[in-house]
Amino acid sequence: MKAVLDSYGNKVAIKRRNKYTHSLKRDAPLYVLLLLPISYILIFKYAPIYGVVMAFQDYNIFEGISGSEWVGLDVFQFIFQQDSFYRALKNTLLLKHPTIRMPAAIYLKKSFLQIGTA
Repeated sequence: MKAVLDSYGNKVAIKRRNKYTHSLKRDAPLYVLLLLPISYILIFKYAPIYGVVMAFQDYNIFEGISGSEWVGLDVFQFIFQQDSFYRALKNTLLLKHPTIRMPAAIYLKKSFLQIGTA
């Protein structure tokens, strides 16, 4: 406690304010405004991460995520051993590239237009 003199010359104790509590009370409306964006981030950004666990499980719809058997990387080993995986990966990467995708779309459009005029 800190003591100061009042107008009559008496010592008066001054209670110090806690800076943290004071700023918390002062900025309370701003913290309330932060609730909506923080809840959005928690619901739509962090909650879906829980579903990533399904990639490492032998998922059973009746047992749910927590009750399904854990298989680890066995699913990925099975996928990478398939010949069709590499063909699908190649097709995906080729169709993703814009220099291939745009001319293909233009040629497809022209062919549909020619079918309509015939």
